[in-house]
Amino acid sequence: MNVFLYGYYTTKNFGDYMIAQSMLEILKDNFQGTYYMYWLDSSIPNFTQKINITFLNKPRNLMQCFKLLKILLSIDFIVVAGGQKYRWPLKSGLAPQFIIPLLAKMLGKPLFFFSIGIEPNNDPLWAKFIKDISEAATFISVRDQSSFNYLTKLRVKKAFLSKDVVFYYIKNHENEIKLLKRNKAERKVVGLAIRCSEISRDILDYYIPRLIEELLNNNYHLLFLPATDGDLNLLKGYLTSLSPPLRHRITLVESTEPKVLIRSIAHLDVLISLRLHFLPFALAIGTPIVGIDFPEKVKAFCVEAGIPICHIRDTRCIVAEVQRIVRTLNSDSSTISKHVLDKNINDLLRNIDLFKKKTLKLL
Repeated sequence: MNVFLYGYYTTKNFGDYMIAQSMLEILKDNFQGTYYMYWLDSSIPNFTQKINITFLNKPRNLMQCFKLLKILLSIDFIVVAGGQKYRWPLKSGLAPQFIIPLLAKMLGKPLFFFSIGIEPNNDPLWAKFIKDISEAATFISVRDQSSFNYLTKLRVKKAFLSKDVVFYYIKNHENEIKLLKRNKAERKVVGLAIRCSEISRDILDYYIPRLIEELLNNNYHLLFLPATDGDLNLLKGYLTSLSPPLRHRITLVESTEPKVLIRSIAHLDVLISLRLHFLPFALAIGTPIVGIDFPEKVKAFCVEAGIPICHIRDTRCIVAEVQRIVRTLNSDSSTISKHVLDKNINDLLRNIDLFKKKTLKLL
């Protein structure tokens, strides 16, 4: 069985990297065959052992376009998986995420959307495009309630609500993650993961620096977690802007390597994250989370997990929530975390089973 997997996959983004590895593990465990994966950069990921996989980059010339077309002709089905692929406006109208559904329809190839995100928008052109590609798909599942509600509004009847695919990685690597049980820190360590993109300047230039100073003034030690190189550079900028006494109470993880970042989460007393994919690992490890209402996907995750939420610009609320969590660290919250984690994993497994049945029935 030949499978073409498309997504915004890269070694330069923690979330995208973990989605890619998780999705490949889902395919490997459920469909034996050869895999073709669309990859955005030249660095080859290290999760390819014992997997028959070919990495494809964006076509740069006519010959590469023909090569991609030849591969698409030879495959059994196409999977578009993970992440918020479809956003308005169509700034990149010729990007693969828009072309691949059209190619699948032209070539008569089964098309599966798995655990994707779709931005709700009332623009008629956008609504028509989403409805058209949804109806062309054999199967479509979305990873969040807002995407599902939008498809329901468009009367897409075949849509299912799924969970983020990284929960599959957490299930598959349960024993490794158990070894990373949260180690109680001695210095009241707060993890801070920000984002350098899709965020307003007032948050980056005023509210994040204000939050950092308030946490330091309350005698917390900060651990900066970068999901991308852009995050890393931004965090370095915050670090250098502080006075030496404050700077000494901040540790910057100078790596976006997934295993390094996951291990770092285990050394936190509490995590504040504007990056979605740190949150499932915090749940799995048992690191308490301060809920933030930005971006929407982080807010949705926290709401579903029953985590109290603070407004991104309300630094007093965030600091107060950190203080509350640190005061109650000795109480056992692992039962709640395990319940939320198990629910996400079981919901995802049901969706995978449905995806598998639909695929095998068709093929």
